[in-house]
Amino acid sequence: AGARTVKICYDRRRHSQEGLLFPKSAEFQGHALLVYNDAVFSERDFESVQQVGNSKKRGVWGKTGRFGIGFNSVYHLTELPQFASGTRVIWFDPQARFLPGVNPANPGKMIDFLHPGVLERFADQLAPFKVFGCTMEAALDATIFRLPLRTEQQAQRSAIAQHSFTDAEVGGLLQDLAQAAGSMLLFLKNVESIEIYERPAEGGFEDLNAKPVCPAHFPQWAETMDRWGGLMLAAVTTCAAPSALASSPRSWKASRTC
Repeated sequence: AGARTVKICYDRRRHSQEGLLFPKSAEFQGHALLVYNDAVFSERDFESVQQVGNSKKRGVWGKTGRFGIGFNSVYHLTELPQFASGTRVIWFDPQARFLPGVNPANPGKMIDFLHPGVLERFADQLAPFKVFGCTMEAALDATIFRLPLRTEQQAQRSAIAQHSFTDAEVGGLLQDLAQAAGSMLLFLKNVESIEIYERPAEGGFEDLNAKPVCPAHFPQWAETMDRWGGLMLAAVTTCAAPSALASSPRSWKASRTC
């Protein structure tokens, strides 16, 4: 609770299916909707996640929806919702088809991704969460939900929903969200910023956490680029200021990468 920044990304990457902790989840290594917020799950939250049907949040005012009826809305999009927060990753499989040892009454799996050997052995399972600065090599000071979009094949055999999603549909949803984001902020208690991104299937770097490229024969490169970047940012800020809503510091933006 208390997140101030929300980032939404349509991730078109397709990840390797080799190093998986859950081999039957291989079909969910493709296109996904990522939702980031800058709040971290508390121990009480994690305990409640493990008791979805008997949540401790029933007795805590203001915490009724995170994994109650509200969370069920993610199943419009996916068969296997998952999220990372702190040092843990959780997967939900209500149909008990893709994760080992689960059932409808206890449909989830949780791991500590900083446990020795986890990242090395199951790198591909964790790779989809390497976004928005997350490396999976240190505790995540935020929460990232990942919703692998339901494919046509998954929809045909799903007991949850029979609707799959195309690129065009997801693009339309993001466009609608971008148009409504400014108004949405008026009704959100803590959120001050909503950012919307698209990440292409292929790019120039393996991930956006790649080290910057500095030419060996240009020792002043970093200083020069930082200076020009600062000037560009100042110019953009100056130009954008007149169009900002003076009554509210809240904002939203759209971008092509995340």
